[in-house]
Amino acid sequence: MKKVLLAIALLMACGTAQAGIISYDQFTSATTITNMNTAMNTMFNDHNGNITTLNIADGTITSADIAASSNPVVRDYELIGNMVYSGLLPVTSTDLTSNISAGTCYVNGYRITKDATSKTYTASKDTWVYIDQNGAFSYSVVNNDAAQPTTPDNSVLLAKVVTDTDNITSVVDYRNLTPANLRIYQNYIMGCVISRDISDSDKISIDVGEIELGTNDGKIRINTAPVYVNFSTTGRGALDTGTLATGYYYIHAISDDANSTNWEAIGSLSKVSPTGYSGTRLVGWCYASSASTISPDSVGAYKGKGSGQPNIAYKRVDDTSRAYSANVLDTLATLRFYTSGRPVSIRYGVNGLAAADGNKELCLSIDSAAVPGSWVGFRGATGTPFLEGRDAEYFVVLYPGEHTIDFKYRSTASDVIRNYHLIAEEK
Repeated sequence: MKKVLLAIALLMACGTAQAGIISYDQFTSATTITNMNTAMNTMFNDHNGNITTLNIADGTITSADIAASSNPVVRDYELIGNMVYSGLLPVTSTDLTSNISAGTCYVNGYRITKDATSKTYTASKDTWVYIDQNGAFSYSVVNNDAAQPTTPDNSVLLAKVVTDTDNITSVVDYRNLTPANLRIYQNYIMGCVISRDISDSDKISIDVGEIELGTNDGKIRINTAPVYVNFSTTGRGALDTGTLATGYYYIHAISDDANSTNWEAIGSLSKVSPTGYSGTRLVGWCYASSASTISPDSVGAYKGKGSGQPNIAYKRVDDTSRAYSANVLDTLATLRFYTSGRPVSIRYGVNGLAAADGNKELCLSIDSAAVPGSWVGFRGATGTPFLEGRDAEYFVVLYPGEHTIDFKYRSTASDVIRNYHLIAEEK
């Protein structure tokens, strides 16, 4: 009986390895230590030096069997992160059923390949579509325009499907098509010049251009038509909350919720994030001089991430009736200006004035403090346009934030200045 059990044990130990042959005849071979050692040595050599692919069943080695240092699942996740390589996007439909297209994605390093999958959606709801690391789709159904739900564990967000009573009306693409861990975000902006609307005093216009929303969105967004922020209402393309009042406001870009291409803008009192919105990027600022008017001369870009937008505030005043008394330092123009902390060039000058004898002096005041290095003086005589067409320029580094810049003037004789200007530009 012992010999039979030994034979069974040897067969079990050998498994499917067939590189060496162990023969043992229970009638003719003696059960000696030498014979046993020979058999064990043969098994050891086969299993530790001669295992080939023939001895391994296809599809049997899992990620759990491989050390992290050589595990392709771990390496894929570390290199590329979660992403969609192709497909996996629902489509609109004239009813509530449509296909999620065939495609491939990576979730936590696992490569998932799916055939086209039919899905019937709930009427008059927003359905957020996910796929997990095992290749299973999941769905979160919320009311139309409700806040975005939390993405389930070990899953990636693919899209939001919007329905009415009997149709799939739109699909918002949220796939990340770029390897997240290989992407170097530049945070750049091209175009997107910000100004106050010509005809509407409580509306900001942002011209066409591209914005990289970086880690907030994972995509480059481009608009081929101007974007507006209407401060007379609230929501996307308007104020985040409240009503327009005197003071500074900040312009934030955000992905267009209706498609995967465009971006929109939101106005807010907050420099960090508009109330009720996430994934935004600060792109500009403006100053409201009243509850119904945004100053056309106090609008600019935020350059904190090296934006190529111009951050320039400009004020030109035609003032032919106001007389300036002798030896009185008076304010000609005031600019509101927001800076990210980069150097600012301030240019100031008088374009024309009524001639008078005496010395003329120009200077700047920033945040109610006189700037000693900004004084510029001229001497003239009757009939001479002393300062006409001449600019002074002053460079200053201001702390990030809101600033008031005053352009001041003084003359030893009474004057009537025809027009003057003040320009601040963040470099």
